[in-house]
Amino acid sequence: MSIRSLIPKLPSVSPLRKVWALLTPRERWRVGGLAGLSVLMGLTQVASVGAVVPFVSVLIDPESIQKNDQLRWAFETFGFSSTNSFLLFLAVGVFVTTLTTNTILALTQWLLIRFSWSLQYRLSRHLLDRYLSQPYIAFLGRNSADTGKNVLEEVGALTGGVVLPLLRMAAFAVAGLFVLGILLWANPAVTVGMVAVLGGGYMVIYALARKRIAFAGRRRIESNTQRFKAVSEAFGGIKETKVLGRQDGLLRRYEGPAKDYAGSQVTYAILAQLPGYGMQVLVVGVLLLLTLILLRTTGRPIADVAGLLALYAVGAQRLLPSLHQLYSGASQLRFNRVVVDTLYRDIVDGGPPHVQTPGSKAAPVGARLPFAHEIRLEGMTFQYPGAATPAVREVTLDIPHRAFVAFVGATGAGKTTLVDIILGLLTPQHGRLTVDGTAVDDTTLRAWQNNLGYVPQEIYLMDNSIAANIAFGIPSDERDQAAIERAAVVANIHEFITTELPRGYDTVVGERGVRLSSGQRQRIGIARALYHEPEVLVLDEATSDLDQTTEAAVHKAIEQVAAAKTVIMIAHRLTTTWNCDKLYLMSHGQVIAEGAYGELLADSPHFQAMVGASGERG
Repeated sequence: MSIRSLIPKLPSVSPLRKVWALLTPRERWRVGGLAGLSVLMGLTQVASVGAVVPFVSVLIDPESIQKNDQLRWAFETFGFSSTNSFLLFLAVGVFVTTLTTNTILALTQWLLIRFSWSLQYRLSRHLLDRYLSQPYIAFLGRNSADTGKNVLEEVGALTGGVVLPLLRMAAFAVAGLFVLGILLWANPAVTVGMVAVLGGGYMVIYALARKRIAFAGRRRIESNTQRFKAVSEAFGGIKETKVLGRQDGLLRRYEGPAKDYAGSQVTYAILAQLPGYGMQVLVVGVLLLLTLILLRTTGRPIADVAGLLALYAVGAQRLLPSLHQLYSGASQLRFNRVVVDTLYRDIVDGGPPHVQTPGSKAAPVGARLPFAHEIRLEGMTFQYPGAATPAVREVTLDIPHRAFVAFVGATGAGKTTLVDIILGLLTPQHGRLTVDGTAVDDTTLRAWQNNLGYVPQEIYLMDNSIAANIAFGIPSDERDQAAIERAAVVANIHEFITTELPRGYDTVVGERGVRLSSGQRQRIGIARALYHEPEVLVLDEATSDLDQTTEAAVHKAIEQVAAAKTVIMIAHRLTTTWNCDKLYLMSHGQVIAEGAYGELLADSPHFQAMVGASGERG
């Protein structure tokens, strides 16, 4: 084994630069302040080590006061009359320097921990903002459990397992160098030998352990992702889980990643922490050996070398934490290196910090793109990443203001994709969307979306009050109760809320609205879409999972809305399209026919076949 292989290989410059890039200018200044404090910590370490030597020398041999020029000067200058009073003075000096040293050490640790947690807060918030600001298509290929894990846990691994160890390594390295300096001054040969034994021991341990630590780090982040996915899947389908009795299967789905995660943490903890106990034993052995060497080589009595032995005992006691911190920090960096790459990619490589612009993110209520005539799609083509064929191909159509239109067609015909383009969630590779002649692009997207209300097929309800779910995403102190009730009235849910729920709009619906029926959830979804009084209401198969009676009630609410707004609907049941002004029949990503229900039934064989297959007739 070569000497070079024994030198700890800290993360290359690139990961360190990535960590530096994650800091704001203010945080970089704080790092500089912590570096200055570490220098002060080193100076007090030297003082605490140096203060022990005269105290031990006088304690063992009072005659050393007259033998040592510095001690004699202090004794005479400060007017001491007895050895005991001078010894008390030296003891107080040792206590004060030790108190000062540990106070500064504690202050440094407090500031390091505080910096680490403030950084964790900022990065987790920034990362969540980054994810929420990504285009909709970015979420189609990424599991939500993965993004949640990064925000809630991996940012903590970055700050606690990379940034904090780096700062501690720097602080303890500076302090260790000061202690090393005074030991070298006292006896260079002995100091070099002691550092070679202790430092060499840590180097050998790190060289043997670093590959296993790196492997454990990769396994930790992979198994952690799978853990989060397993838990999300287990509780996301809890109703099916209970009915089908799949608890054991889902538990086994969690067991493997959880066991790998625990195993990786155990491996890291053992390799990072246990060597410190062995090194403490080695320090005792080195000090005992040093005592014997000094007594044999100098031929002087123990009282004459007691001060030097005390210096090395205290020096080793101060130096060992620095060496262990360097080893432990290097191990943590090795273990968490994958986290640096992951979060750097998601935070920095994703572009500059998010800034609110008209084309990005704004409050639900804001400037609106004028809409009084028509929505027009021109030559619209969109293909999902990795797909063999476009989901929408060269679609051109007009949707008049205040029209009630529906997209119909078989599953996979391109209905949802086309509506997602209208919603501004997907950007087509070819073609454009215009509203009253104004193109919807990055500069006008937010203003266009401020015109839209959207009702998905499956309504997501928070474990919160009815009011909070209707005013979705709006802080409680900014909600407009009048707007909430107005939207509920239009959605035909106000009477149910006020007469049948125990606390009215303050009633908590339970996670995912488990305390409400499907029809009630859909109508709350409609009220949510209507809260900011949009010009356009978009419904994505919003009644497909309802029974006929409930669907009729919900559809009645939709028809009431259609009288005063533009309504765009993806229709699963053709009976919901009878009263539409126009239907767009889609097949293989193209609009193959358009017209009112009766017109398509008379003129389109494809539509006739759909009606015949469904058994629905107007």
